[in-house]
Amino acid sequence: MKTIKVCNGPNCSSKNAVGIMEKLSSFFGLNAGEKDDRIDLDYCRCLGFCSEAPNVAVDGQFVTNTSPSTVIEDIETKAKKREDIHAYKIDFDEDFLPL
Repeated sequence: MKTIKVCNGPNCSSKNAVGIMEKLSSFFGLNAGEKDDRIDLDYCRCLGFCSEAPNVAVDGQFVTNTSPSTVIEDIETKAKKREDIHAYKIDFDEDFLPL
């Protein structure tokens, strides 16, 4: 199962995190906070890449500077580990509380 979390921190929120979630919800047929046998989809708090907002985390890898029109393609092609800025694997259950 893939875990997809849309950052809903202040900067990402101001740059259309809701639109990104709407696109993902429509594509996967899930609402925020729902999961099925393929996808666990929800918001999370700030991922810490505010200068590259809006951001999405996919199984601990990051998609930055995404938009509702590109998020699906970006997840497929651009998800990457962010070792260059000292990112760490996020445990969403412990590191972030659902909004």
